[in-house]
Amino acid sequence: MNGIQWQNHHGREKSPRLRAKELLEQGIAYEKQLQPDLALKCFEEAYLIGEGNVKDTARLRVAKNMADMSMDMKKTNAERQKLCTQAAEIAQELVDTMPGEANNHVALSCCLGRLAIFSSNQMKVKLASAVKKHAELAECIEPDNDLALHILGRWQNEAAQVNRFVRALIRVVYGDTLGSGSHESALQYFRKAAELNPTRLVHRLEVGRTYYFLGLHDLAFMHLEQAVLMEAEDVTDHHLRREGEELLHKLKGRRSNPLRMRRGAPEGIPSHEAATLDAVVV
Repeated sequence: MNGIQWQNHHGREKSPRLRAKELLEQGIAYEKQLQPDLALKCFEEAYLIGEGNVKDTARLRVAKNMADMSMDMKKTNAERQKLCTQAAEIAQELVDTMPGEANNHVALSCCLGRLAIFSSNQMKVKLASAVKKHAELAECIEPDNDLALHILGRWQNEAAQVNRFVRALIRVVYGDTLGSGSHESALQYFRKAAELNPTRLVHRLEVGRTYYFLGLHDLAFMHLEQAVLMEAEDVTDHHLRREGEELLHKLKGRRSNPLRMRRGAPEGIPSHEAATLDAVVV
């Protein structure tokens, strides 16, 4: 199955432990080839025959690839929602059984975020709360988890852009406890995530996109230009890279916004980027 040979070069059958490990490697290779359906099959089998950390990792990857498959626009909304629901259920099981593992909370946060796409406004508000809660738990367990920081950055950007109706709904359900988002806070999360894992495309792209939201188009262009040249690890990266390419095209010819920049750059911009702003203003 899936290119895996079940016998070694001596003709003896491989142990389940070795087969499970190879299935994990094959599944990750399929992810990079943008084939989450084939990756899912590898991880499902690795989960069945694996032990210990291999088994846990395989289960986590099952949830991830189900969520990734929900991005397939050829599927109906009902099919996509079902995949997100199943992925969230698996991630919740992992959190329940191993609450001290940061990546389990990251997985649940991601899956719930995907599920929110297909939900009503009221359910979106509830899911947004859960997304933030589990990302914060992941950060608490593992402060340098770049994916947890990334999710918190996404939450800040999304919360900063919700419409008045949803914002009013948030206040009704949670009062002021859920808080509001800001692009400035998002930028700090994304910058730290990018520093922790500079090869991850999604971090660099979101730094660029957040600069765009802030009206800092030259910095947005610079980071987006870097992001679209980075390697895509999976279909999520692939979709985001296309969005980055579209935003780059939109930014051409309108990169400078000196009036916005004169009001001051967000806190935490590195000195070399602040110099870029100064050059534009001058």
